[in-house]
Amino acid sequence: MICPHCQRDLKRKERSDYRCYYCRRQFALEPKEGDIVMHDVRVRKLADKLSDGGRLRYTLPQLWYAAARGRLRDPVDTAGVIGCTVVGLSVFVQLPIAVISSFDWGLILSAVLIMVGVWIVTYLVLKFALVPWCKRNGKVPMPEELEKFRSRVRRWEVVYREPPPRMADETNLVVPEIAEPRVAIVVPDRAVLACLAASGVPGEHEAALVGSLAHVPPGVPVIVLHDASPQGIRLACEARAAFGARTVTPGLRPNAVMGQEKAIKLRERRPTGAEMRSLRDLRPGLTEDELTWLGNGWYTPLASVPPAKLLAALTRAITRATSGPGAETATAERVGFLTWPGA
Repeated sequence: MICPHCQRDLKRKERSDYRCYYCRRQFALEPKEGDIVMHDVRVRKLADKLSDGGRLRYTLPQLWYAAARGRLRDPVDTAGVIGCTVVGLSVFVQLPIAVISSFDWGLILSAVLIMVGVWIVTYLVLKFALVPWCKRNGKVPMPEELEKFRSRVRRWEVVYREPPPRMADETNLVVPEIAEPRVAIVVPDRAVLACLAASGVPGEHEAALVGSLAHVPPGVPVIVLHDASPQGIRLACEARAAFGARTVTPGLRPNAVMGQEKAIKLRERRPTGAEMRSLRDLRPGLTEDELTWLGNGWYTPLASVPPAKLLAALTRAITRATSGPGAETATAERVGFLTWPGA
């Protein structure tokens, strides 16, 4: 890793006890300690991107997702591990037979044929059974649990006496109250709610930031930000049912992330049959590709969207919600709901 102070490239033995061998100054993060590679220089680069050059604030869960982008496990990797294990065991079992019977060409040939047979069967099982099963069912969690990641990042405050640049504390959330809001923004994700509050959204847009539909103030346009998940899509539908035409839902729709290589796409469990039937009954509905994606257990959390893109989409939604039934609004309504411009 690179020393954040003297910029020397440090080997593991040159950075013991969180201290640079050359300049003797402490650093906060050791990249070999966690499942997500993190060091001080990378934190600063991610902080600059998340804050859009210091303009916005972000939260630790948003840093967590940004640090894991491009580093999620491929579900097919499980099949590869199983296949390598089987092939390795076959060699381990058969090789001693070949060595012990080095003068018995019949036994040697039998051992070789058995190994080749095992390899062929393993390949066929992997290709036609295990790999397809893993693609449909293999879990894709975050590489490292949030609380473990949080405990590592806490060392930053120990070393530098402050949080990473521009990071807001979502565990100590304070949302400014707006006496007469002109719009309500519903954000069930606490990390995103804290990001918007710390970035000045309530004051800039005279917006009431709330965590649920139950806390929406009366008589104002309602904007719902949500995950690309069955729960998020239902929330958008519930908002439309409750608040009607004054609802705008610029949250994540599955087709906004399905083909995005850099998007955080996770899978923990597949929805039940009842859950999928309820998704099919939603109006306006999802495409078959979106239903298949959700049915296979995929979802994308709202907190994984970079704050700059989040704010850009939110600003457009506020403009649409407060501008009245103009031509732009009518066109947007015809296109559909749960779109995420620019994501």
